[in-house]
Amino acid sequence: MHTQSINRNLQLKSVDEIENVSGKKKPLAVILAWMLAKESHIEKFRQLYISRGFDVLTVNMAPKDLLFPVSGSQVIAKNVLDYFTLHENYKDIVVHAFSVGGYLMGEMFVQMRKDAEKYKDITSRIRGVVLDSAVDFEGIPTGFPRAVTKNPITIKVLEWYVSTHLALMYNVATKHYLTSSKNFHNTPLRCPALVFVSEADKVGSPIANQMVIENWQARGVDVKLKCWKDSKHVSHLYKHQDEYISEVDKFLSKLNLLPSKL
Repeated sequence: MHTQSINRNLQLKSVDEIENVSGKKKPLAVILAWMLAKESHIEKFRQLYISRGFDVLTVNMAPKDLLFPVSGSQVIAKNVLDYFTLHENYKDIVVHAFSVGGYLMGEMFVQMRKDAEKYKDITSRIRGVVLDSAVDFEGIPTGFPRAVTKNPITIKVLEWYVSTHLALMYNVATKHYLTSSKNFHNTPLRCPALVFVSEADKVGSPIANQMVIENWQARGVDVKLKCWKDSKHVSHLYKHQDEYISEVDKFLSKLNLLPSKL
């Protein structure tokens, strides 16, 4: 396995030597990771795609990147799109977004619309989207604290902090969250989507995800929803591994991106 750290937020993994990657026409899986994700947990998803012939670009976002989007998440979103532009050999891209990766995807859509000429071919190259426990604007006050800590007292303090941050920092943060949310719901993509949720998830709730699904379907997007009853936030693969992988494989097969022999 070969690894390239592109910057503090982006990392590429491939079975090929990195210097030869640009010369090969392989599909690219883009993992928009949940906040403070452990490397060992992300690796399970990377291997899922690598074993199916993909290169994998992992995108991480730190708490400060979320709290201060102009210097954080918006820069990350632009870096991802610029990576696509610089690596035109990746004609087939699948985006797999976890938790606040849904918000980051919204920031990517903002950039795609802002600089439409530069990123004009990206909508056709993104062949499919997978959302796992996706969190939009409304999930930030509850999702951010639980991503940072499991201590109930600290969670309450951080919920107060984030709510205050949203109220007092409108121009610095909140207006950007709202713009991202609007763009996330009004997706510029028309490729199929697969959505994983759970009734036990208090952060990326089925109700919030259903709103996204309905808005995407209204724009002609083919969306498949898989809802479990018992798995917690970003834990669907661990609780329902066989079923999760089967759904991903069926989705990749629909996109004609699943190799005939695994």
